[in-house]
Amino acid sequence: MKTKGQLTKNVIARGLAQLAQAAPFAAVLYVAPHCAWAAQVDHVAWFKNLVQTNNEHAFCVPDGMTYEQVLQQMFKRSPHAAPDGTITDYDAIGALRRAFPCHAPEDEYTAIDTRRAQEIIGMLETDTGHDAQQLVMAVETEARLYPPPVLFVLANQLFKQGNTQDALFWYYAGILRTRYDIGRCADRTVDSTLADLLRQMPPELRQAGTQDAAKLREIIDMVLEWDANTPYDYDQRWINFHGMNAIIGGDRKPLSVPSGEWASIVAKTRAQFREDMDKVIASASPSGKQPASQHAAK
Repeated sequence: MKTKGQLTKNVIARGLAQLAQAAPFAAVLYVAPHCAWAAQVDHVAWFKNLVQTNNEHAFCVPDGMTYEQVLQQMFKRSPHAAPDGTITDYDAIGALRRAFPCHAPEDEYTAIDTRRAQEIIGMLETDTGHDAQQLVMAVETEARLYPPPVLFVLANQLFKQGNTQDALFWYYAGILRTRYDIGRCADRTVDSTLADLLRQMPPELRQAGTQDAAKLREIIDMVLEWDANTPYDYDQRWINFHGMNAIIGGDRKPLSVPSGEWASIVAKTRAQFREDMDKVIASASPSGKQPASQHAAK
């Protein structure tokens, strides 16, 4: 699912251009949802399905727009696409929501507001110099407001600035909170989300945690203490955009498990995180080479 859920701009743009050239009228939304050649291009078929499934729910595309035009608007509003030109399901739907907002929400997905998180991610990835430092400090101060994808980008920026210890703190905080959000999500197809997010992180950062066992233990202790004392003041349903229901259309069931179960879920999540990290710490040394995410990402 995640292979199809990561759009490659060049592949889709090329495929949609061919579609528009071969049959201009068929390229208009909903006129011809099934084209023989499109079935041979998974990325294009996935993009068309995403638009058809979520249009008038998560976003509202004006009548008459072509898929190629929709694609252009999506990437225009996705400044944080990965270096290889890909964009995740979560980012794609968020970009389309910003490009084509609906005036009246129709289901629970449209009530998930990720705009501020998307803006912060874009700013963290594009701001430089003094502005970047000020933004990092602001996000650290109000980290309770942001879902884990923001924490991962924050970690990446700190690592680029040479602040490895703080980068590792937010890296592991992002792992812990992603695990919890996965645990309280009702769509079990989101389970691979953490692995997808970690693949976007620099390998050097992932490996840095194993270079000093004592420092890593100190960081993990601080992460667990911070997590226990810091509210989750963000919409945990961001994780649902990484699941199949957001792509193929949900069955209108609740997006999260009952809130009465959350306390036990977070307790189990923290205990499992501690256990996994103890294994990483036990194998870490000044010359350790094992990637810290090997256990933490499971």
